[in-house]
Amino acid sequence: MKINGNAGKAGREVQVGDELEISRRGHVTRLKVLGLPQKSDDKARAKECYEILEESKDHQSLAR
Repeated sequence: MKINGNAGKAGREVQVGDELEISRRGHVTRLKVLGLPQKSDDKARAKECYEILEESKDHQSLAR
């Protein structure tokens, strides 16, 4: 995982406006944090808290 282009570390807080790049099983998703839910179990609001910027099947095809 990367946060704003830098390697993300466990325990690092994510802020509104951060861009995350998540790699899993050859699939890469870049997203922007739009908000933070007030409750950890607020699943309905969770989808409102990010915007998917780009998705790719491999890391090399993500444009910067």
